[in-house]
Amino acid sequence: MAYGAVGCLELTTERLLKSSHISIVQNSSPQIINLLYDEILSLKEALREFNTRRSTINMKMVKTLEAQIIDVVYEFEDVFDSHLANQLYSQSEEETGDPPLMLFSVDLQEIKQDVDSFVERMNKMKKAYIHELCNPSPEEDDCVGPSSRIDFGGNDDYNMVGLSDIFTEIKDLSRWSGWRALVRPLLPRNSFKIHSLFLRYLIVPDDLWDVELYFDLTEFFPDDNNGSRVLLTTRTEEVGYCASMWRDYNLRFLDKKESWELLRHKVFGEEEPCSYELEKAGKKIAENCEGLPLTIITIANILSKADKTIEYWNEVADDKRNSVYKDAYEQMSKVLYPSYDYLEQHLKAFFLYLGAFPKNYSVYGYQMVNLCGAEGFLNPDPIATFENNSYGYLNELCFKNVIMSAKEERGFHLHSSFWYLCNKEAPKNNFYYALNFCADALQEEVPLPLEHLRLLRVLEARIRLYEFPLDVVQLFQLRYLVLTYDGDLPPSISKLSNLQQLIVGRYCIVNYVDNVVYLPIEIWNMKELEYLQCVERDLPHPCEGSLLPKLLQLIGVEFKSYYLLRVFDHISNLHQLQTLQCDIVNPIWKTKVVTAPLAPLSDLPSSLTKLILKGSGYPWEEMRKISSLTKLKYLTLSLYAFRGPKWKVHDCEFQSFEFLHIEDADRVQWKFVSTNLCLPAIKYFRIVHCYKLKDIPLKFGTSLLNIRVVNCNPMAMNWATKLKEWDDNYGDGKRSLTVDIRSSL
Repeated sequence: MAYGAVGCLELTTERLLKSSHISIVQNSSPQIINLLYDEILSLKEALREFNTRRSTINMKMVKTLEAQIIDVVYEFEDVFDSHLANQLYSQSEEETGDPPLMLFSVDLQEIKQDVDSFVERMNKMKKAYIHELCNPSPEEDDCVGPSSRIDFGGNDDYNMVGLSDIFTEIKDLSRWSGWRALVRPLLPRNSFKIHSLFLRYLIVPDDLWDVELYFDLTEFFPDDNNGSRVLLTTRTEEVGYCASMWRDYNLRFLDKKESWELLRHKVFGEEEPCSYELEKAGKKIAENCEGLPLTIITIANILSKADKTIEYWNEVADDKRNSVYKDAYEQMSKVLYPSYDYLEQHLKAFFLYLGAFPKNYSVYGYQMVNLCGAEGFLNPDPIATFENNSYGYLNELCFKNVIMSAKEERGFHLHSSFWYLCNKEAPKNNFYYALNFCADALQEEVPLPLEHLRLLRVLEARIRLYEFPLDVVQLFQLRYLVLTYDGDLPPSISKLSNLQQLIVGRYCIVNYVDNVVYLPIEIWNMKELEYLQCVERDLPHPCEGSLLPKLLQLIGVEFKSYYLLRVFDHISNLHQLQTLQCDIVNPIWKTKVVTAPLAPLSDLPSSLTKLILKGSGYPWEEMRKISSLTKLKYLTLSLYAFRGPKWKVHDCEFQSFEFLHIEDADRVQWKFVSTNLCLPAIKYFRIVHCYKLKDIPLKFGTSLLNIRVVNCNPMAMNWATKLKEWDDNYGDGKRSLTVDIRSSL
């Protein structure tokens, strides 16, 4: 977690150095910020060395040093952020321009001593940290690796299902606890080979984490084709893939029936009967374990020691906050902790952050990207895009098997056992404390006045607001703001000069007001804004010299149909824009055809990589202008975004397309006017509610991975089947095309 703490401070310092609206007073030793920033980067690089040396270090000593670093960083960060917030607040109160220019200056002289002291302390701690990594302190004799078992008491006998009889014939059986203790003494003796001691062997490393350690083991236990085997268990995909690329076995979660059978067996055994009433409650308890055998066995052990009454079991079944689950998760956390502890430095804060959401809450990938980007938990990658780099974090956590992905919902969530672990570890690291009014049984409302939260970076208030909370505009350190508010945003929103993400939703979905609702003109002064999502609101004409130079994503911009001619008037000024979602609403509900003049698609920024259009009613011939957007990879067209009976795709068009989604379109034919394969880079294709579509070509590129057809003309569904058959028979065999056809007709 030290790495995450330093990352937050790095982002604050970097934004101050690169800010276009905050200048540093020259007579206040501005060079100390550069010195501070360099020291932060140096410390972060030292912390990153942990990933490559973790197999040889004294973990206890390293954690002690990291805890000290966290305390010092948080202490200085409070001083630094408070100083910046106070100066920005006082200057914003003095701003009298109309519209306000929102230009600030920061005097660092008052905190120069704090900066110097912090740099000095960090230098000492960094040296101590590096020395410990390179010259590990001796470990205590009782230092062993973490156990993958829970001790339920009783004897130490275990059975391996299906192999116990075979094991009785093994002549020599040894058991080592802690692989580090076994392998480390052997490493210097390169000539040592285990096969010189044994004719045949069966080695079973349980809960192996380190890929390098696996390769070391294969050196000492070589495959001599004499029937010897290494059978290992691991929690990470990386180790499993390296150990046995084609012979790995992934354990799945248990279904409801299997969960109950395991629970019943562990509680009642083979002899003791289970009444119908207990079985009914027991099935619900088993279901609450969410298919994880470790949870089921742990809870079964608790239940077996308690009174088996219907009243007690019903209490446990009906309340997931019951102490039985909490006690089970507490026991399990000792086993699950290594899954967190073995994460690379850059993943730990990202993982713990998921625990701040409610239990079983599915978080969208883009939501985590925006939140953790605002917090400073993401490493900038000069090669990968910000979004791809951030999604890489989520994929890494999936490969570590600490989070789960729901492909249909495109979300990520924690198993309840890991959610408990996150909420246990986060307070230890002063990372966050999740306050649950119901679970914590608070008798009175806890006041959270915003004036006392001026260092807040993230505020997500999805509850319906009837009035705009003006105290919010005093939170100058805010980088991420989510509100649900139907009214007009105040001009003072531009005081949030550090804001990167602004999301304003509406509670009232059906809007009968016929006038265009504009964002305040001051929105153009928010120089740091990167993500803007405002439902049913339009951008006003900017003042001269005002731009959103860093805006990458603009979502939810909505226009009435009779304003179509100027839809893209201001969007063309957003030269860095990568994602655009534009919705056209026809206020005359009974009229299906949009007759107003259309805005030229040539006004779209050439930087776009993702475009979503709804209800615009362009003729299909205009798609050639979209094809001129050479960086465009994702295109979604819905609610008659394009109209007409035929769409022709020509040579050299849409060369970068990877994803195409068409929904509610009236076209009948789709032609490829080309002698070559069209859409060569497309990977995913969706057609939904296209009831008139009959003719679809088969000349797709060889990159196509998935086609989904939902409630379309039967001829279109037959086309998808034929394309699959053609690919199976004539494809290059380098990838497998999947087809998903759904129909409710």
